[in-house]
Amino acid sequence: MVTKALVLVLAYCLFLSNVNASRFKDCGSKFSQVSAVDVSPCPSEPCPLIKNENSTVTITFNPTEDVSGGYAQVHGIIAHVPLPFNLPDTTLCPHLIPSGCPMAKGQKAIYNFTLPISSSYPSISVIIRWELVDQNGNDIVCVDFPAKIVSQFD
Repeated sequence: MVTKALVLVLAYCLFLSNVNASRFKDCGSKFSQVSAVDVSPCPSEPCPLIKNENSTVTITFNPTEDVSGGYAQVHGIIAHVPLPFNLPDTTLCPHLIPSGCPMAKGQKAIYNFTLPISSSYPSISVIIRWELVDQNGNDIVCVDFPAKIVSQFD
């Protein structure tokens, strides 16, 4: 009986630890292995991106090359048309946890970015394409994940 209760508690804890883990599709990460994409807050899928609020995107990956710099590029894909999200800061290195650049080949890297959701964005379902590009213009990371831009009161 105690074992069954312990298993249920562990299963529940595992579930809670993955609540913000988002389903993602690799769209051409040439120089890394992506292990997770987390969006916060994300109480359900597609992740609601609430206008006039911030959403935090965290991408965990292992680069397969040394990286000394680069930038992020984000698009919302609507009806197969990529529309750019204007990021306040596209620089890659300041958003890498814990140590920024350079990133060593094979060393776990975590990219963390807080994205302001503009009130001017339309309320619509969208695929977010998040790319991290290295100093040579190569896609280190390319991931797609579903989202829905919503008003606070939707």
